[in-house]
Amino acid sequence: MKEAIQRVRIRNFKSIESADLRLEPLNVLIGANGVGKSNFLSLFTFLNRLCDKNLAYHVASEGGAGSFLHRGPSVSETMGFILDFESDRGTNSYEAQLSYVAPRYLIFDSEEIRFCEPSGGREPAVFPLGGRDLESRLKDATESGRPKLRATAKFIKIRLDRWRAYHFHDTSKRSRIKSDCFKHDKQFLWADAGNLAPFLYWLRDTYPWHYSQIRTAIQIVYPEFDDFVLEEDPPSRGEEDPPSRGEEDPPSRGEEDPPSRGKISLAWRERNSDYLVRAFQGSDGTLRFMCLATLLLQPLEHTADNRNAPYAILIDEPELGLHPLAISVLAELLQAAARHTQIVVSTQSPNLLTEIDRADGTIIVDRSSAGSTILRKLDADSLKDWLDDYSLGDAWQKEIFNLGGLES
Repeated sequence: MKEAIQRVRIRNFKSIESADLRLEPLNVLIGANGVGKSNFLSLFTFLNRLCDKNLAYHVASEGGAGSFLHRGPSVSETMGFILDFESDRGTNSYEAQLSYVAPRYLIFDSEEIRFCEPSGGREPAVFPLGGRDLESRLKDATESGRPKLRATAKFIKIRLDRWRAYHFHDTSKRSRIKSDCFKHDKQFLWADAGNLAPFLYWLRDTYPWHYSQIRTAIQIVYPEFDDFVLEEDPPSRGEEDPPSRGEEDPPSRGEEDPPSRGKISLAWRERNSDYLVRAFQGSDGTLRFMCLATLLLQPLEHTADNRNAPYAILIDEPELGLHPLAISVLAELLQAAARHTQIVVSTQSPNLLTEIDRADGTIIVDRSSAGSTILRKLDADSLKDWLDDYSLGDAWQKEIFNLGGLES
């Protein structure tokens, strides 16, 4: 897959003291509770905020600088990472080193981007972005007067912007998915699918084929389901139109339709019934699968009409609350989506691992004796004899992975 994350190197980020991973189109993290799967996924959210000059707020809101450093600032005063992106034209890299300066702040010691042509004949073009700042200078570099610097910065920033991390765990009475949402909140699916109704409304009108595929996937798991009922409610008298409640940048002026003050709530009809089922009446598993089907079956090709399509999708424990049939369908959706965008998913489900059955993208997450997170890719060749007789899920349950088969 072109334009994908090729390699990630991490130092002193949360529970991860050191890691060096080459990523595949579809990557599955497996491991017990508390070993650090979510910490690895949270790195991508950290980088999201970093590239958009919201790092200081993110650090403060997530417990302060010490909570991001491995075993705290008394042990690790600095942290860093290097990301390599593969493309047709070569490899673009982003590197940053940050230090603890106060309980609420991390400061950049250094930040640079690089571009290396695939032939390797020329020296990489290296562009230092500076240091001693609270926020990244990557966004500033996208407006540089130096063409090579500007092109490299734009390539990297747009990919960091469009890494999207998702978790659909909250289906409580007060969850956003069970509340109505403004029609114009449709630029991309939010992390908790709180804007699922307007996003589906947009898909139905703009990408009817993808919308039909979502319906079909839901009907396989939930045979009584017929179709969503996505009707715009008129605004209340005097109601003001609020700004978008999404987690990322709103579109630039002039790039979206004028906002509507009407709201849309999530509802659907069942087959052979006129009864309207609203989100607060649906089961948790049904709602979560609706979110997953929409996420993975949305148009993922990057076009001028679909500029907000994600470059990477990260999902934390998508199997939560799903029936075995739904897990089987989910595995198919993950593999299909990975043909268009990079997928990183963490799971504790042997069933999901078995259904995906992709040893090349399996990453074992464990803890060292010192308590640090260890991330290592499964080496399918060394486990070939075992995998001739066992599925990946069976091998994990039988702890065969502990007998070997991990890349160093």
